[in-house]
Amino acid sequence: MVARVSCRESFFSKNKKQTVSKKIGSVSVELAVMAFLFFSCIFYLVSINSSAIKGQEIRRIEKELTEIKKTNEKLLTWEAEFNSFYRIEETALNLNFSDLDFEKAVFLEEKDSLAFNKK
Repeated sequence: MVARVSCRESFFSKNKKQTVSKKIGSVSVELAVMAFLFFSCIFYLVSINSSAIKGQEIRRIEKELTEIKKTNEKLLTWEAEFNSFYRIEETALNLNFSDLDFEKAVFLEEKDSLAFNKK
């Protein structure tokens, strides 16, 4: 029995030495590797998610930009129309045109043209 005990003691002492060599401080190597892989996966998911969110924001901003460009084109045409009416009024004032008095105005009646004279 003494031989068996010594064999068991030597077997357990070898296993203890092997487990001690696999530890870094008080943490085992497997646990450290698993923690590293877990945190690297979390970091990867967060970075992919932030990239996807930025892509959606870019698309939303591009849509707003196209809407703003359309609105700008409409405003430019309205500005051109307004400026043309403003110039007409300004020119009329410079040429001393006056407002039309419908009571004193003489209107020409439409007559047949010479080319299509109907008899």
